[in-house]
Amino acid sequence: MNFQVQLIGPTMPTIAINMNVSYSQMGSVVAARNFGYLIANLFVIIQHGAIKKYAYPILTVAFVLATIVMFSVPFVKVMILMTALFFLQGITYGLTDLCATHILLTMWNLYFAAPFSVARAGVGTGGVFVYLFIYPFLTKQGASHNDTNVSGINSTLTVVSATKSAQFNISIPYFITGSLCALIALGHLFLAFREAKNKKERLEFKQSDYGTLTSNGGQDEEVPSPYSPRTFGYGDYRYGLTLCIIFICYIIAVGGNELGFPAFYFTFLKSDRFNVSNSEANLDNILFWLTNAASRIPVAILCVYVATSIILSVILTSGLCVGIIWLIVIWVVGATSTSLCILGTAAGAVLGALFPLSMAYISERMQVTHVALAYLYSGEAIGGVLFSKISGDVIDRDARHFITLYTAGIAVNVILYFAAESVYFAHQRKTSFDTQTSVTNGVTLAPENVTEQEDK
Repeated sequence: MNFQVQLIGPTMPTIAINMNVSYSQMGSVVAARNFGYLIANLFVIIQHGAIKKYAYPILTVAFVLATIVMFSVPFVKVMILMTALFFLQGITYGLTDLCATHILLTMWNLYFAAPFSVARAGVGTGGVFVYLFIYPFLTKQGASHNDTNVSGINSTLTVVSATKSAQFNISIPYFITGSLCALIALGHLFLAFREAKNKKERLEFKQSDYGTLTSNGGQDEEVPSPYSPRTFGYGDYRYGLTLCIIFICYIIAVGGNELGFPAFYFTFLKSDRFNVSNSEANLDNILFWLTNAASRIPVAILCVYVATSIILSVILTSGLCVGIIWLIVIWVVGATSTSLCILGTAAGAVLGALFPLSMAYISERMQVTHVALAYLYSGEAIGGVLFSKISGDVIDRDARHFITLYTAGIAVNVILYFAAESVYFAHQRKTSFDTQTSVTNGVTLAPENVTEQEDK
C-alpha cells in the first residue's frame, strides 16, 4: 500500500509539468489525498462496526480503487481529475490503515507496541522500493538536461515551458504498480469469500447448538457507548475526554510529518535553493526510507523491555534536535548535499519510529476502541491535509521553510506529550488516593462491627 502512496514523491515534478501547475497547486492535490483519508475514517466513526464485520471486502474495494488510480494518473492532464484520483487514493489508504491497525489491536491489546512497529516497518520498506524502482525511469530520459529545471516550477509558471523537455516517462512504473494492486485485490476477494463461508458455517453451528440459547435471566447488561469519552477513559469521563482531545491534537502534528513530509521531500531537495541532482535526490530518499524502516525494528524490540513512554520521549527529543540542527544548517551555515543527506536520513529514523510508538503509547494511556482509532486516524488525516497544502506554498516561495514546518510539528508533539503525561499521572494519583481512602474506611469500620457483635 505504501508503495503506491509514495510513488507521488519522485514523480511529482513530472506530474506538475504534465498538468502545467505550480507546486502550490500540487500541494492542493496531495491535500485531497489526505482529505480522502479523513473521509474513510469518518465513515468508520459513523459505521463503527464495518471494520470488524467486513474487513476483507473493505480491503478488496480499497485495492480496486488503488488500481484505478495507478492506471489513470500518468494520462490525466486536468487538475480537477487528478484531485479526484488522489482523493480516491486517500480513501484506500485510510481503509487499509484502519483494517490493519484494528486487527493488531484486537490480537495484541496492551502488547500492541512491538507487533505494530514491526508491521509499520513495511511502510518504510515500501518507500525504499519506490525509489529503487523509479530510479531507472528518472535517469533514463532527460539526463542531458539541467536537473534543476525539472523542479523549477514556481508560482508564476515562467519556467514550465523550459522544463517540457526534461519530463520523464512515468507510465510504466504506474502501470506495474496498478497491476500489483489488482493482484492484491484478487487475493483479498478470495479471503472475503472464504471468510463469508466460515461465518455461514459458524452461524449454522450456533443455531444447532441449543445450549447457547440460554439467557441472562431477563436482565439486559448496559453496554457503554463506543462514542463516549467514559469508554476511552476506563469509566472516568473527564479523564477520557481530556486525553482524547490531547491525543487527537498530538496525532494531527504526527500525521503532518508522517503523511506530508515524505511526499514533498524529493521536491524539497530539487528546489532552486539546493543544487541537488536527480540521482542525489533519489539516493537521499532511499536512505530516508531505509532508516525509516530500519528504526522500527529496534524500537519493536526495545518496547518489550523498556516502557513505551520512555522510548517515545527519547524519539521526540531526538526529532526536535534534528529539526533545530537542520534549521541552523539551511539558514545560517549553508546546506550542502552531504548535510542534507545526513539530516534527511536522521529525520527518516525519527519519523519511522514516531507514529507506531505514539499509537502504542496512546493505547496504554486510554482504551482505544475502533471508534477511538478512527478519531485518531482522522486527526492524522487532518495533519496531512494541512502539511501538504502548506508545503506546496512554502516550496514555491522559500523551500527552507519546509524544515521549519517539520520542526514546528515535532515541537507541538513534545508539548502535548508532556501535557498527556501530566494528565495521566494526575489521574493515577487520584485513583490511588481513592483506593487508599476506600481501604482505610474499610479498616476503620471493621473494629466497630466487631464491637457491636460483642455487645450483642
